[in-house]
Amino acid sequence: MVEERPPAVVLVAAWQALIGCIWLYQVGMTAEPFYKVLIAGLAISHLYASVGLYYLCEWGRQRTVQLAMLDVLTVLQLLLSNHLSPFGALLWIGMPLYVLHALNDADVRRRFS
Repeated sequence: MVEERPPAVVLVAAWQALIGCIWLYQVGMTAEPFYKVLIAGLAISHLYASVGLYYLCEWGRQRTVQLAMLDVLTVLQLLLSNHLSPFGALLWIGMPLYVLHALNDADVRRRFS
């Protein structure tokens, strides 16, 4: 494990933790038990990826890239179905694109075990 974490990795780990906490909050707002399980699984996945990123584990980086791709595809689906304006899509897609760019950088990838 590398002692020095790149700032981009720390930012993305904090972002994943924040999203995981938001999803955990959403579990309490849902009445249907099936959706509670699905949302809780998504929250745990974000929190798990955050821990993996913080400790510079390769599986954490891969999980975060997968979750970012899921976010990008979700925004594209909303944009193409006219449920979201192009400006709103740019605002919503900004962080997932940053995650994909930052975690696939060659210098950052070398630091993961």
